Amino acid sequence: MVSVHDAVLVVVHHELIGQFERNPLGRWLLQLHGGEVWLFVLAKLAGTAAVCTILVRLFLYRSRIAMLIAGVLSSFQLLLLSYLHCR
Repeated sequence: MVSVHDAVLVVVHHELIGQFERNPLGRWLLQLHGGEVWLFVLAKLAGTAAVCTILVRLFLYRSRIAMLIAGVLSSFQLLLLSYLHCR
């Protein structure tokens, strides 16, 4: 959910995202299309879908490892959420 929220913030603040985006890959995707955010948002959502798919597949084979990884990712996502709203 945090990843989807982040993507929505990119769309809502599309006029300013070029100034505030910190991720070099994100900056490159924005520059690639002259500041338009659609490719950037698509890449974010595709990455989120890929990670979720991998976690589900991993859970089927190694549930303990999958839960550990999911916990670490969730912690990182919570830190991202607090960064997005507390700066």
